[in-house]
Amino acid sequence: MSDNNPEEYLTQVADSVADTRNADVALYNGDLYRGADTNIISQCTQRNKRDNILVILVTEGGNADVAYRIARCFQGQYKHFSLFVSGLCKSAGTLVAVGANKLIMSDHGELGPLDVQMPKQDALWEMQSGLTVMSTLNTLQHKATNTFGQIFSSLVQGPSSITLKTAAEIATRTTIGLYSPLYSQVDPLYIGEAGRAMSIASHYGGQLLKKGKNITPENLGIIISDYPSHSYVIDREEATTKLFRSVAEPSEEEMNLAICLGDRALVPGPPWLPDSGFQFLSTEAKPKAKRTSKKVEK
Repeated sequence: MSDNNPEEYLTQVADSVADTRNADVALYNGDLYRGADTNIISQCTQRNKRDNILVILVTEGGNADVAYRIARCFQGQYKHFSLFVSGLCKSAGTLVAVGANKLIMSDHGELGPLDVQMPKQDALWEMQSGLTVMSTLNTLQHKATNTFGQIFSSLVQGPSSITLKTAAEIATRTTIGLYSPLYSQVDPLYIGEAGRAMSIASHYGGQLLKKGKNITPENLGIIISDYPSHSYVIDREEATTKLFRSVAEPSEEEMNLAICLGDRALVPGPPWLPDSGFQFLSTEAKPKAKRTSKKVEK
C-alpha cells in the first residue's frame, strides 16, 4: 500500500524517526515570510507534542524577525530542538540554525553567512546583503589608506629634499582628488541602514544562542561578518570545525526521510505549491494521560 502511496510511506518513515528521537518531525520549505511565524506558533501550541522536535529547513532566507520568532517558538515549545540541514538553508535560515541545540547536516546541506537582506538602493523589488554594503565601504577605506601611504612613502624616500609636512599635504590632496568622486556617491543614511540591518542579526543571534548553546558569541560574529559573500557555502565540515559545537551526519532513518522528500529536502520550491511552507511530517503524539489525585480518607 505504501508503494502506491508515497505520502503514506513518508508518514511512516517520519513516524519511525519520531519514535527513535521522541521528537515531532516537521518540514519548512520556502522563504521565511511574515505570516509563516504565526502559522508555526499556532500549529505547535495546538498540537499534542512529543518532548523534542526535528525540523528540516529548506530556504534561501527571508525576514530576520520571522526567523527569530520561529526559532524562539521551537525553543519554547520543546525540550530539545534539532535542525536537519538537508539542502539549502541560507541567510535568515542560518539564524534559525543558531537557535537549534543540534545541527544535522547531510552531504547536500548548506548554510550561509548570517547577513540580513535589505532593499537595494534605487532598485524596485531588488534586495541586497547588508554585508555587501559594509564590505564595499571597508574596501574603499582600505584602498584610500593604502594610496595615501604609497604616495607619502614615494615622496619621502625619493631623491628630492622634501619635508614630511609637505609630503603629507601632497599625499592628502592627491588621495582626496582620487577618492572624493567615489565617496560623494555614498549615502550616509543608506550606510546607517546597512549597519542597523547587520546589528539585527547580531542581537537576534545573541538571544537565540543563550538557549541553543550550540555556538559561541565569537563564532556568531564570524557568521555575521567574516565571510566574503552572501552566497558563501558553509558545509558540514566548515560548520563542524569552525562554528558549531554539535553537528552530526544524518542517521540512516533520517537520510531515508530526506530521500522520500526528494527535491523538497534540497531546494526551496515556489510559494504557490501546496507543499510549500510549514508542515508536520509525523503524526501527533498520543495525548498524555492526566494524573488523578486520590483523596485520602481520614
